[in-house]
Amino acid sequence: RWRNNATLSYAPTRGLSFDTILTTTGSSFKEQGALKGKFNMYTRIDLAANIGLFNNSATLRIGVQDLVGENPPHDRTANQVTVSSLYDYTGTRYFASYRQTF
Repeated sequence: RWRNNATLSYAPTRGLSFDTILTTTGSSFKEQGALKGKFNMYTRIDLAANIGLFNNSATLRIGVQDLVGENPPHDRTANQVTVSSLYDYTGTRYFASYRQTF
């Protein structure tokens, strides 16, 4: 199994930037006794915006993880989601954070 991340950042002005993060887990095969199967490739898309405040002494970050809410492959042989260290099956999450420097 393989996994990769690709990040694209765009900063149109000082104090404003946008990030797009793609996390892809490649397809894999499973063989358990007589049961065989293939898990399709799975890609998660995360988006974030960083906004500089107070002459950039503070940063507000807002975004969404797992934008499309795609479910990871389901392991029909074990009646459960596949390896949790490779797949994120929490679903779409929104977040906001604030950082201040002194």
